[in-house]
This record gives sequence, structure tokens and C-alpha cells, in this order.
Amino acid sequence: MSETGVVPFGRLPPDCATIDFFDVGDCAPGVVDHHDFERPVYTVSMLSSQRICIGQTVRTPTAGDFGAEFTMLLPRRSILTREKHSADLVKLAIPGVQEQRVSVTFRRMRPRFALEQQDAQRQRNEAGAEAGAEGGGGPHASAQR
Repeated sequence: MSETGVVPFGRLPPDCATIDFFDVGDCAPGVVDHHDFERPVYTVSMLSSQRICIGQTVRTPTAGDFGAEFTMLLPRRSILTREKHSADLVKLAIPGVQEQRVSVTFRRMRPRFALEQQDAQRQRNEAGAEAGAEGGGGPHASAQR
């Protein structure tokens, strides 16, 4: 993404991705990207074009249909870049798709959040090791002869 100019020169590229698969009729309700991810957020549309709804308020007139202040068509193989207001305050919803669709959202985790996640995982690993040493049961315990 850096080589093609999508990620501006001097900015760190995304370090994680979310892949969403949509079958005909699938939808995604309005959400705001979590603040544990740096901005901008990039979404690549694949397989088919898709209408999206963007706004601070996303309405649901019927199941799988959404309305908002702004709608637009994301062409196949397009990249939607969201930052500032469009990533921090505005919800993005995908109404029921008419064709199969794949979207890949690229983000960069904030360093503080990444360290907190690593610490939490280390604590879970240590707690599991202690439980195993104490002979504690549980779903990961094993019997030995």
C-alpha cells in the first residue's frame, strides 16, 4: 500500500487486517472504528461493487437495509480511506449485499494498546502455567501415568 501511494510517504503502514466475507443478503450494521487503532483506516472492496451508508445516525427502516446522511457506491477494487471525523465519529453500514463481496480493512494498532494486549496475554499464559503446576483441572488439563 505504501508503494502504490495509498499510505502517504512517511506514515507507518497498517499492521493488521480484518477480512469480511458477505454472501447475498448479508449486511453489516453501522459501527465506528475503535480508538485503539490509529488513523487512517483503509478498506479494500473486492468481488463486487457495494453501496455503503455513512453518518452519525444510521437508520434501519427494514432488516438489512440502512439509511444515513450520506450513501455512496464503493466500486470493486476500490479503497476507502477514513480518518479524522469520518473514522472517529461517523458510523459506516453496509446494507444487504446483492452479490458476494469481500472487504479487507487495514489498520495500525496504537502502540500502547498493543503493549497492553501483550501484557494481558502474558498474564493469561502465566496463570495457565501456575494452574497446571498446581494440578488444577480445567479444559486444558491432561492426565499422565
